[in-house]
Amino acid sequence: RVLFRSIELRDPVIAVLAAAFSVVVVYTIFVGLALPQVEWDSLTYHLGRVVLWIQQGAVAYVPHAADVRINGNPPVSEIGSAWTMLIAGNDRLVWLPSLLALCALVVAVRGIALRAGLGGREALFAGLLFGTLPIAALQASTTLNDLVVASFFAAAAWFALGTGRAEGAAAALALSLAFGTKISAPLLLPVYLLVVLVARSRRWGEQLLITGAGVVLGSWWYLLNLSE
Repeated sequence: RVLFRSIELRDPVIAVLAAAFSVVVVYTIFVGLALPQVEWDSLTYHLGRVVLWIQQGAVAYVPHAADVRINGNPPVSEIGSAWTMLIAGNDRLVWLPSLLALCALVVAVRGIALRAGLGGREALFAGLLFGTLPIAALQASTTLNDLVVASFFAAAAWFALGTGRAEGAAAALALSLAFGTKISAPLLLPVYLLVVLVARSRRWGEQLLITGAGVVLGSWWYLLNLSE
């Protein structure tokens, strides 16, 4: 389906929200390019582990790490930041995973709303409104990984609410990436299950199979933690 139609953007409320989200994106790009990362977590953990991975040539445990999160937290989001550092040769683009996650969340929220039965305008309103929430907009220019894990959960829910096998596989993959992004991801699993089971777009057995596959695929870093 077409995600964004011009007729929906003619609605004045939708147009205002679309303009506001555009401002958020432009502001995020400006802040990300113009200012260094200054958040405590970014400097002591998110960027710290990226630099150490590059130094040791592997996404792996860092010997004698000063912060337990450098080794304990799953690495998916920081792998994205590492790619930007290797490509750019500096840390000016390390916020890109967060901004892309915010954009993905806008699309996924709209997709979930459509599959929940809302109309096109209402669904687009929901997506754009989420994209302008201060807590989301302020993180988009940082290396914090909350938006990334949220985007994977939202994408998983969107795909799981479909009926095709390919969408089921995509849901499991997105769920596995969520578990591979942040150690607190299991706390969000009940919310995800509530959404997909209440919607009843698939049989409960199918949803539980998708969830189980995603959890198993995404648990590799947790197993590494246990072995270490």
